[in-house]
Amino acid sequence: MTSKIHRFKPWLVLACLILPATKLTAQAPTIEIKAELRVAAAEIVAEHHTLWLRTGPSSKAVKIPLNTRSFSEMISYKGPVQAQFFATQEAAESDQPVESPLALTALSAGESLLLFLPDVNGFSYRLLSTRGTDFPFGSFKFMNFSKAQIAIQAGEQSKPVTINPNEDHVFSFKQEEFFSIKVAAKFPDEAPHLIRQTKFSIGPDWREMVLLYNRPGEERVRMLHFVDTRPASKQEP
Repeated sequence: MTSKIHRFKPWLVLACLILPATKLTAQAPTIEIKAELRVAAAEIVAEHHTLWLRTGPSSKAVKIPLNTRSFSEMISYKGPVQAQFFATQEAAESDQPVESPLALTALSAGESLLLFLPDVNGFSYRLLSTRGTDFPFGSFKFMNFSKAQIAIQAGEQSKPVTINPNEDHVFSFKQEEFFSIKVAAKFPDEAPHLIRQTKFSIGPDWREMVLLYNRPGEERVRMLHFVDTRPASKQEP
């Protein structure tokens, strides 16, 4: 068996030595997605009522106004999966941001609901993301982001539903309804206590996210509501 003898070529070795490092190490391309976002905030942190969503180096950022009672209108986004929210437009559109983002999350293509909560440091946000298809119109979604176990009774005759920390539960309805609801919280080694007893209503063209959480440094369970309404062009007749 014969093999071809390759002649030594010193000029080729020299070329490899002086080749820029950027040519030797290929970077994987950034994966971009298209997403439709509706956003809301449990609280406004450090007067940051508006955030700026980065779409890429030196690219136009997306303005993110934060509402504390309802979800925003649909916001279109095209950019990296790993989303970065900055305090200023200048930082979000810079080639290499000097300041740190106020919030980070991995986004999914399609429709998502984003809920901003105060982080433990009190100067930035943590994010809860829910895909729109997981939260249909005509429903309530209870999200337990507190340290307590939550029990919910929706309607006088129904059995209570238990939601552990970092879990959620969706109550769905096929038509407009008006019903009573009781919410109780139970911390480890403590008896459960009622935190809310009220009336809820729901219809086929809106959905409501109910957040249960503790503020940084607090044990008290807070309960907030955020309404999202189906666009008029898509509402049921």
